[in-house]
This record gives sequence, C-alpha cells and structure tokens, in this order.
Amino acid sequence: MERSESELSGDAGDEGAQSPLLVARNLTKDYGPVRAVRSVDFTLRHDSFVTILGPSGCGKTSILRMIGGFEAVSGGELTLDGVDITAVPANRRPVNTVFQQYALFPHLSVRDNVAFGLRMKGRTAEMAKRVDEALAIVRMEAMADRFPAQLSGGQQQRVALARAFVNQPRLLLLDEPLSALDRKMRKHMQIELKELRQRLGMTFFYVTHDQDEAFALSDWMIVMNHGVIEQQGAPQDIYRRPANAYVADFIGGANLVPVTVMAKRDGVAGADTPMGRIECPCAAGVAAGSTAFLCLRAEHLVLSPAATARAFDGVVTHVIFQGDSKIVEVEGAGRRLTLTAAGTDGVEPGSAVRVGFDDAHAWIVAG
Repeated sequence: MERSESELSGDAGDEGAQSPLLVARNLTKDYGPVRAVRSVDFTLRHDSFVTILGPSGCGKTSILRMIGGFEAVSGGELTLDGVDITAVPANRRPVNTVFQQYALFPHLSVRDNVAFGLRMKGRTAEMAKRVDEALAIVRMEAMADRFPAQLSGGQQQRVALARAFVNQPRLLLLDEPLSALDRKMRKHMQIELKELRQRLGMTFFYVTHDQDEAFALSDWMIVMNHGVIEQQGAPQDIYRRPANAYVADFIGGANLVPVTVMAKRDGVAGADTPMGRIECPCAAGVAAGSTAFLCLRAEHLVLSPAATARAFDGVVTHVIFQGDSKIVEVEGAGRRLTLTAAGTDGVEPGSAVRVGFDDAHAWIVAG
C-alpha cells in the first residue's frame, strides 16, 4: 500500500517511543548469483548509536544502502516506525546518509550545502533558521560563507553531518565517515559524533570495519561475516562473552586455545586444556564431546602470576613497545599467545617466562 509523506516522516508519538525505530526481518541482498546479505534480522531502538562492523565484503554497507533506499531489497522487509519502507524510494524515506567522501558540492558555500536538502523539498520558509541552528550545533557558523576546498577534513565532515540532520530525519546513516581522517582527528571526531547524537536525540546507524571506533561510539553493535550476523549486543557483552571463535578473534583479537569439552551443564563447560582441566562459562554453541576454544583476552594473561593462578611455561617470541605498555608474544601451551603488560623490563625475545590467568576470566566458544 502506498504511504503518504506524513505517514513516513511524522512523529512516532508516545506509542512509537516505546516501539522499535527500525526492524529488519529476513533482510537479503543478491548481486546476480552472489548473496551478499543472508536473511538477517535486527532492530534499531530510538535514540541510540548502533554500529555494524565486519571485514570488507561482509555485507555491512549493503545493509546501510538498503535502509537508505540506494539498493533494492532482494528479500525480507524493512519497517520504520511500523511503516513498511521496503519498496519506498530513497527520496521519500525519512532517512539521511553521510557518505565516506562527504559528497559536498564544491561550487556551493557551507551554508548553501547545508540548505540544499531543505531547498529541494521546498522548505524555504524555515530554511534560514534551520541552517543557522545546524551550523551552530556543529560549530561551523563562522565558516558559513566558505567553500569546501577551503575547509579541513574534519570541518568538511561537520558540514556533511549538518546537511544530513538539518532535514530532521528519523534515522541517520553513516558510511565510514571518519576513514579519510588522520588518527588524531579521527579520535577527536569520534567524541564529537557521540556528543552530537546525544544532543540531537537521534538514532545513528554507523558502518565501520574498525573495532576501536565501534567500541568508542556504540550503544549497540552488530558483528557481521560473510553476509550473516554473527552476534549483536552491547559492546561490553560482545567483548566479554563472544558468541564464537570468529567474534572472539575479530573483536579484540583474543587468544584461542583448542580444548576438548568433556561436559556442559547450565552454561558451564568442563574442558581438558593444555593447562589442565578447567570449568568455566561457555557460549551457547558449545557442546559436550566437541572441540572448542578457550578464549583468553590479552589483558587477562599475566607474567610471573600468583601461586593461585593457572599457569604454564613459555618463551617470549616478540615484544612490541606501546608507550605505557608492551605487547608480549609468548610461545606456550602449544600456541603463540599475546598478552599486554606494563613494567616488563628485562623481558625480551628468548626469555623464559611463566604465564598465568585467573579461571574467572576464562570463556569457552565453539569454532
């Protein structure tokens, strides 16, 4: 059924504030014979910052483009505030996008770039006020008459953001908008983005391949691989309790030690490991009698552990200085393991070391 502009862009009201902003059901994208997105389900809440991340080619940008209306949906459906937008054209969706290259018009001033969408929609009566407010939010009022070529990368990004949210969309899509910035500017803009979203009270849907960026920005994370969602949840939950070996390795680069699961009960697995028998919490996919992985984060492995810790002997293979800490790679327990340590003077490649961890930090995942 054809929906009116008011239905697509109107207020969600009290009921909508309690219901999801966007729901994807069995969302699928095919490019000829290649299935890039495989029947994924997810929900975006109102007033949230959601990142979708994964390696190149995993389908994350295809999902963003389907939400924005730039790619046709091959299967499944998208609803926004309860309205089916699956077949609604991009220019009729209350959704705006900030692209990786910003796509500013070089012949237009900052003010005219920000006003472009309002002018195209015929909202000229409110245009000046809305543009001034948007420029004030991104702190670009003093540069309103400059042209894009006269701006730094960070300033151009602010203009692109202002142009996107001045139209007051229900949802703002961001396609790796910080990837072209240097590291220092990227960190600065991450803080600005988070503060901006909080001021606007809007939902941001942010595509990235950078896990550090996802941790810095997100209320909710969606981790993808080969067109499927491997796990979604709060960043701290995904980091502490990855669903499988892929998530454990992709998010935070965990040490994964092969183990044999002997028993499982009430979410706790008993497994034989190179460091002896261990009982610890496990992911849902772990089964008794299977080969799985003991997941150990680098910060939970320690050199010269206390006598009460589970420990093993190893030999240092690499030491990487990182300012206030060092990354130490150790050959031990039949694997090369990485730990993060401070005060490791005297530890160098070839050093014999004792490495340990507390069972409370252990977690077992399926392959």
